[in-house]
Amino acid sequence: MKTKILKYQNQWILIKQIIILMEKEK
Repeated sequence: MKTKILKYQNQWILIKQIIILMEKEK
C-alpha cells in the first residue's frame, strides 16, 4: 500500500510542476 501512495504523490508533484510551468507561459 505504501508504495502505491508514494507513486501517486510523485505523479501529483509532476502534475503540479506542469501546471506551474503552464501558468508562467501565459
